[in-house]
Amino acid sequence: MFDRSGEKMKRYLYEFTLPTIKKEELATNTPSSYPFGIFPYKKLQQIEFEPITIFYGSNGSGKSTLLNIIAAKLGIARTSNFNKTQLFEKYLELCEKESGIIPASSKFITSEDVFSHILQIRLKNSEIDEKREELEKLYYKEKYAPINYNNLEELGIQNEARTKSMNQFVKKRLQNNIKEFSNGETAIQYFNEAFKIGNIYILDEPENSLAPKFQIKLAEIILDCARFCDCQFIIASHSPFILSIADALIYDLDDNSSDIKKWYELQNMRIYYEFFEGYSDKFDLNNELQ
Repeated sequence: MFDRSGEKMKRYLYEFTLPTIKKEELATNTPSSYPFGIFPYKKLQQIEFEPITIFYGSNGSGKSTLLNIIAAKLGIARTSNFNKTQLFEKYLELCEKESGIIPASSKFITSEDVFSHILQIRLKNSEIDEKREELEKLYYKEKYAPINYNNLEELGIQNEARTKSMNQFVKKRLQNNIKEFSNGETAIQYFNEAFKIGNIYILDEPENSLAPKFQIKLAEIILDCARFCDCQFIIASHSPFILSIADALIYDLDDNSSDIKKWYELQNMRIYYEFFEGYSDKFDLNNELQ
């Protein structure tokens, strides 16, 4: 995969090898216990990586589990919890990786992390709003209260209330609200701030909080970061906009053989296509203008 100048784009992880069914069976007496017993039946063992690699599959296909395994083996921590059983570390021992130096500031970002960021902004703004109401009440109370000459601190507050506007009084004691956008805009801002030059980013369904136009924007950001910022992305996604990123390497985990496919060869993408094709007359602008 090359950037616009024709230079090879950056990779830190080249290959990742999952254990065969024989290795799994020799390693534990319960070979069907999570995370054992998932990937051998998908014929997924040796995984090659490009600067942008995407694991596609329906719920329960194992794509999030695979991201967790890769991240843990690379030493990339995640903040949100996941189903980490007692056998998880034993499974990791059976996995192998071929890589360069993994950047220490690489990140694992889940949809839960993005939602948490959105909620934290809302909560912070709610706390600021509550504080503002308290200060407005204090302003009017002190503005019209009898002057208290016995308490210098209160006298100073009363003097401010009498000589300043309510906005000036409140602003001095309160930080401004964090600028709050729509969920999609806030999420895009989160990704823009999270992506730094020269890292691996593991993204688990990053589209979950995004409307289609913001999914397109995120796809553009990912491609630009891979092309110009020496970033490598490993993604689990259902989004047609993420999947259609130019030259992304896609593994179809819904396929029993986990084949590499083009985004337009994936089953769900064909379903989208057939659905909209069936209603193509509804999108005919010429008909609407007549």
